[in-house]
Amino acid sequence: MKRSAFFLALGLAVLPQMLHAQVPDSIAAELRDIGRVVDAGRTNAAYAPLHTLMPVDGIGVERDVAYGPHALNKLDVFFSDPDKGAGKPVVVFAHGGGFTGGSKHRDGSFTYDHMMMWLVENGIVGVNIDYRLAPDDPFPAAQEDLAAAIQWTKENIAQYGGDLEKIVLSGQSAGASLVGNHIGLAQFHGPDGIGVVAAHMSSGQFEVTGPSPYYGDDPATFAERSSFQGIVDSGLPLMINRAELDPPDIAEQSDKLNAALCAAGRCPVFVLSADHNHNSQLYALGTDDTIISTPLLAFIRAHTE
Repeated sequence: MKRSAFFLALGLAVLPQMLHAQVPDSIAAELRDIGRVVDAGRTNAAYAPLHTLMPVDGIGVERDVAYGPHALNKLDVFFSDPDKGAGKPVVVFAHGGGFTGGSKHRDGSFTYDHMMMWLVENGIVGVNIDYRLAPDDPFPAAQEDLAAAIQWTKENIAQYGGDLEKIVLSGQSAGASLVGNHIGLAQFHGPDGIGVVAAHMSSGQFEVTGPSPYYGDDPATFAERSSFQGIVDSGLPLMINRAELDPPDIAEQSDKLNAALCAAGRCPVFVLSADHNHNSQLYALGTDDTIISTPLLAFIRAHTE
């Protein structure tokens, strides 16, 4: 029997208090072999047989829509029945890749089309973004891009059936850190503040603790480029998940943020993904493993209905 994964759901009483991981045994063995490191390639290969590639009947996609002037300022919109004014919830998603790599989509790969398809199948419009990468474009380039993508979504999502007042922000790894920065660093807020109704962060880091291609190497800037306290102070509804097999520093930062939010009297939805690694948590979306999909869907609906 798989070990239990516990999460807090204060304010979301509709959620159960316990979920069970459903990682297929063969994949679980592969994830254990990978260990507590980030290996997107091996993890992707393990999950690829579980996913269907686009095109899929009933799901529309408009790819590489420009939301800014740079070549990486592109996004994909996934939708179904895009009647203007349909009022569907919207999820804007930022991929991971250590701020230096990664992509919203590569031909022949299921990532992250699979997440967008799962959203559409559940009545949600998906917006999947690329952004500028370090070292060519260090901080704050990706933050500015995320803010611009949110603004594009507000101005354009109605034509795809989405509601600009029902936008949820989501990110994985470095993308989760970008989400945290958008929430916690006020200089990236738009004319209406954070601009989203809730946010989901999968295995991110929220404190700059050392040099990096994105944040730079000047210790004097680390505190002002850290989003931790701003997230705690924001008041925004949050879901945080991290994996049992996450790298220790990433696990520590997610746990620390969860504890600080609870100490402030507003625990997030928090999922500890038993048997999963850094990447596999979201790769499981759209499969029989509901460790993330069940609480994430409930979280989205709770703040958009």
